[in-house]
Amino acid sequence: MAPDISEFSYGFALTNEIVTRFPGLATAPVFPSLLQEGKEGGGYDLKLGDPTFPIFLQFKLSHKMLRRSCAEIKTHHLPINVPFYRFPLMDSRHSKQHDMLLSLDQAGSEVFYAAPRFHTHEELDAAFRNNSVAQESRFVRPRTIGALQPGKHHCTLAKHRVYVCSEPREVEYLDIENLESYFRQTLEVAGRALDEHFVNSLLEAFSVAAEKMSDQDKSVLRAYDRYSEGLIQSVTSTRGVFRPIRLRYDELLTSLRRSISSSKKPFEQLSKVSEFASNVFGVQLFVVQERHH
Repeated sequence: MAPDISEFSYGFALTNEIVTRFPGLATAPVFPSLLQEGKEGGGYDLKLGDPTFPIFLQFKLSHKMLRRSCAEIKTHHLPINVPFYRFPLMDSRHSKQHDMLLSLDQAGSEVFYAAPRFHTHEELDAAFRNNSVAQESRFVRPRTIGALQPGKHHCTLAKHRVYVCSEPREVEYLDIENLESYFRQTLEVAGRALDEHFVNSLLEAFSVAAEKMSDQDKSVLRAYDRYSEGLIQSVTSTRGVFRPIRLRYDELLTSLRRSISSSKKPFEQLSKVSEFASNVFGVQLFVVQERHH
């Protein structure tokens, strides 16, 4: 059964819980609109210079599988029962989205697919009221999925297991409790001061991820055109003129660096990075720190 909720609705509900769920941690989504309104720290309790690490989430929607004739059971004989859920991964013949996220993940960033084990408005509303959206979600790193051959692939979410298909294999995932532990460990081991060097490290990760782009990635081309025309006025519109996507991406990244260098406010710089991540990679940027009381 196809989902009848939107990625925006699920992402909003999950973000709302993540912000307040972890005692002692400030887990803040970076929304450019909040920073443009002049709210230091994006409206959250973030402190310059404090140990910080970034995390990128891509919100996915799940399909509910009800019949035992589905490939996971009938063909692949996986040890799971119906109902279960699955979310699709972008076919690399049409978009290099997974390759890009994989490269961003392998470049030292913390990247996760986030997907729910529900699919209807009624279930989302109930989970939101019960503060259980995060509890009913699973978090899967692109690096655990790895590189995929061109074709259709998806992640299967059983109750306590996750598989990547079409050639099925079990992959690691985190539930919300394990994600909290991961946040705390990563902050202790790899936290970096929230300053301009923190922002530059994100830009470097974007540069590495660019290596996965190709001229055939039409979705990225469209994202480039919308973003460059609507958000970064210093880039001349190239709509209708074909040029290699890597060249386009490099131009966009150069313009982003220039825009960031014109600002000396780290929170404003971070907002520009978040805007870039959302428009080009389709991910929401969060930053994690210890919470100040």
